[in-house]
Amino acid sequence: AGSIRPARKRLCIARCRRDRQLTTQGIMAAAADTPKTQALKEAMAALEHQLEERPDQWFDQPQGWLSKPDFKRAEQDLASYATGSYKGKSSMMASMMGKKSFTKRFFVLESSSLKYYREMTSDTPAGAVRLEDVLEITASIVPDADKYSFDLRTADRIFTLSAESNEMMVKWALAVSQAIGNKGEGGTRAAGASGEVNWQRFDQTFEVKQPLLLNVKGVANRNDQRQVTNHWIVVTGFAREDDGNGGQKMGPAEASGAIKSMDIIVGCNGVDLTELTFNECMAVIRQADWPKTLHFIRDPAGPDLKPCLKEGWAKFGVLGGAHRKRYIEVREGELSYTKPTPGGAIAAKPDGSVDLTTVGTMTRVEDCTADPQEKFQLRFAYTDGTPTVVLAVPKASDMEEWALKVQEAHPDLTVVAELETIDQADLEANALMVGDLGLFDAISRTFKVHRFLLNPDFTLKYDSRGCSLGGAGKPCTIQGARLLQCPGYASKDAEFQMVLSTTTGTLIMSSTTQTDLEAWLGAISDLVVACDPAPAPFAAAGFETDESWNPAGEEEDDETAMEKRLSQAAVTDSELANIDCDMLGWMHKKGEQSLGFLGSTNYRNRFFVLKESNLHYYKTSSQAIADAPTGTINLEEAIEVRPSKDPATPEYALDILTPMRVYVVVPSSAAAHESWLSKLSEALDNFAENDVTASSAVPKATAEEGAGGAAAEEEASAAVQVDTGRREKIKATILMDGVLQKKTDNRVTGAVTWKRRYFALTSSQLAYYEEETHMYLEDSDPLGAISMHQVTEVKTSPDPKCAGNGFEVTATIGTSSGANAEGTRCYVLETASPEESKDWMEKICSATGRLKLSEDGEEGFKSVLSDQMDTKRMAHMAQGGMNMYKAGAVGGRGGRGGRGGRGGRGGRGRPSVKPSSGGL
Repeated sequence: AGSIRPARKRLCIARCRRDRQLTTQGIMAAAADTPKTQALKEAMAALEHQLEERPDQWFDQPQGWLSKPDFKRAEQDLASYATGSYKGKSSMMASMMGKKSFTKRFFVLESSSLKYYREMTSDTPAGAVRLEDVLEITASIVPDADKYSFDLRTADRIFTLSAESNEMMVKWALAVSQAIGNKGEGGTRAAGASGEVNWQRFDQTFEVKQPLLLNVKGVANRNDQRQVTNHWIVVTGFAREDDGNGGQKMGPAEASGAIKSMDIIVGCNGVDLTELTFNECMAVIRQADWPKTLHFIRDPAGPDLKPCLKEGWAKFGVLGGAHRKRYIEVREGELSYTKPTPGGAIAAKPDGSVDLTTVGTMTRVEDCTADPQEKFQLRFAYTDGTPTVVLAVPKASDMEEWALKVQEAHPDLTVVAELETIDQADLEANALMVGDLGLFDAISRTFKVHRFLLNPDFTLKYDSRGCSLGGAGKPCTIQGARLLQCPGYASKDAEFQMVLSTTTGTLIMSSTTQTDLEAWLGAISDLVVACDPAPAPFAAAGFETDESWNPAGEEEDDETAMEKRLSQAAVTDSELANIDCDMLGWMHKKGEQSLGFLGSTNYRNRFFVLKESNLHYYKTSSQAIADAPTGTINLEEAIEVRPSKDPATPEYALDILTPMRVYVVVPSSAAAHESWLSKLSEALDNFAENDVTASSAVPKATAEEGAGGAAAEEEASAAVQVDTGRREKIKATILMDGVLQKKTDNRVTGAVTWKRRYFALTSSQLAYYEEETHMYLEDSDPLGAISMHQVTEVKTSPDPKCAGNGFEVTATIGTSSGANAEGTRCYVLETASPEESKDWMEKICSATGRLKLSEDGEEGFKSVLSDQMDTKRMAHMAQGGMNMYKAGAVGGRGGRGGRGGRGGRGGRGRPSVKPSSGGL
């Protein structure tokens, strides 16, 4: 370098940088085209559409555990892949030194960065990835990355992140993608923000208990970091009711003359609503006492919108495409639609609108082939050739009401008088081709059977959805077509596949026979000949054989590949009949994770052989003949065999309880379930009898051993009886037990997690364990317990995740960990069904000896004092103990003052009088 003149040196450096940049761009482009990346992007798109129907609150502030490598190592340098200098030495050396290449970190996604912490409770982040530097999100190209890994690409570096499941990988990739796409977007105005809006505040009181006939909607309010801070309750208009004389009269809200459209309700009877979701706000307003005072704010400089003629939820979309849940608002000459957000609100700005003045005709349709929620439709056909849009509802009356309001919004609109009816038989009769094919689902990563129709109008429909293939004289939307034979694919039903790449996405269809797909592709090729320009015939290509093609974008692990090779060895029934055993057959076995995250909890098909007290399992039946088991469950150590109590397990699942693990096996049918349960229970019973009664259970004392041998025999026999007696004694004290999901709130980071725990209720406490078997171990304490004498309330949980299947237990715990300012803690638990939730609440109330369960209207159930305790309370109040009893009941434990004695203060207590209406 010293011999090169400075100018030439600078030129050489510039050329090297240019060449390096061009090469890395090529690497990034190639990675973006891999099947795994395409599958990831399709799954992200499918999840994004799914979230519009069923919003997920996790996306409000994405956080959770991911695994990451050292971002400074050679494998993360993009240039090393481009120049070929990376040879994988770093991972090899790390492996030889016993160092993990990936470590778990707690990640939190913010508006401008993705931060990660060593622990969930850490205050200082260990590092961060700046979102403004991320150029692309792809499936990982790093050689030692785990199965569910994705890369965040910058100009010169790869940030690889690994999730525990495909679902979490897709969720994280979508969350980061959305955060990148929303960079630079400002938030909506915050209520009361200084210098932004000069809010006018006013109250309106309604004295008489009656419907207010006030229409409102929830609007998600976001801050400058794009985080949802609260939901605004926005007035959209007023409803009216019949006056009895054929006319309509105004309701109390409209008659007041004080409330206008676009006013915002921020409180009710002194309760602040600005920190709640829409659903929570509506619950507060409905339950508030009368007279009912609503507190409003108004923006005097706000938009002057035209009156809303009708609003509400409906399905909306383009004809032939997917119809999504949207909030529809009809105003003069316009129909707007807005996405939903978690908590019952909608986005601050509409997704779009339909200019009714450009619509040519409106047709009312009863589509018997559509989803029941989309059966009755209003179809708007434009005059300028824009694709027809559809507003769909489940009832004919709803459709007629929407149609009347649309006509009111645009009186010159041409309306087709007759109701058009679409029947499946008529569709199939007019279709060019009809048949059942498998369609690849990007989220579940499996093929699902759909009814396909190829129609003369250049649409390929499946169920109530479909895609356009072009049109006569119009460009063809198909960009490519392939016929594949995949002999190595996991499902034989999808061995033959047809891949159609269109301008709107990729369809992967499957069939069990080659001729089916050839006929379909031939019919599609004949139809699109009328397009302009006409594409080359697709059917001429023929089938390709590709043993590695996998539309899911996944690579098989070594164990799965080994299973496939072993399963090719044929085993006859006569060979299986020669196996000396009590029972044999195929069942699915659930895997186990060690240390909480190592290993897989997937269900794998295994061949089981029961021999006396050993249940062996094999990867293939040929291994069973060779007597080379993959593993063995020793039934001598088993505590119990029973139908599974875990609601998350598949149908027919069985639990085999051992002191250290609960094995879950799943027979294939109800008959197999009964047979395996009977045989396994019989094996346990036989061993239990032999263990207690057989003289050979403990070796006899020999002459040399003398009394010592006899003592050892008595000690061993007593130990067996103690273990058996302990289990039976514990079981006898349990009032109810089972698997529940327990909510955990991190008080430092605010992270919310749900963990599977085994709960056992006795007359004194509600204890929970990591596994059921831990409950019987002498040296195993529960993870936690709720004392029954500390329980103050039991009720149905309003948590949206529970969806009616959860309940809350509130207990006084003083200053213990997890207590709030009042010295109480609320435990939120989720069951498998509302009925199970009610059973738990009733048993807990009964165990307290003070409470009973009562209906709580629309909220579900809540505990009240039992009849016996209520009688005691009234007698106590009559003796002058009212004030002290009240202090203890409303406040925390506070010593024993709450029971009327001379103890402490009886807790902090809460105000028994509501604040004034001006206290917002």
